[in-house]
Amino acid sequence: MNRLGLVRRKGTKGVKSLPKDFESLKSAFTDRVECFRKEHKIPDALVINWDQTGSNFVPVSDWTMEEEGSKQVPIAHMDDKRQMTVLLACSLAGDMLPPQLLYQGKTDQCHPTFKFPEEWDVHHTESHWSTSETMQR
Repeated sequence: MNRLGLVRRKGTKGVKSLPKDFESLKSAFTDRVECFRKEHKIPDALVINWDQTGSNFVPVSDWTMEEEGSKQVPIAHMDDKRQMTVLLACSLAGDMLPPQLLYQGKTDQCHPTFKFPEEWDVHHTESHWSTSETMQR
């Protein structure tokens, strides 16, 4: 890269940080959950941590190569907003639940023709956002 006069540059400058008292908040939350679990005798298999996130149809990195000293770093398709919602969940016992994929549309015709594994929940909503109905599928 140096011989070509290129440097590695990050395309965005978003900064994420944790609260200053994160460790104490985390400890208090964990203690509260453990107390509740013991009081109600909830097994590890029924304690589920899940997260849902928008996943781009067109994967784009925020890294690119550009001539050294460049002020602007354009990245093709960086503004492509087409997404599906992906929900992943794991129990405290370590069991991974089948993923749920939500596409935008009103019928099964909006689903890709790709064959996903049978146990995956591939569904759709008008906006591709997760709702209480999709969470109970």
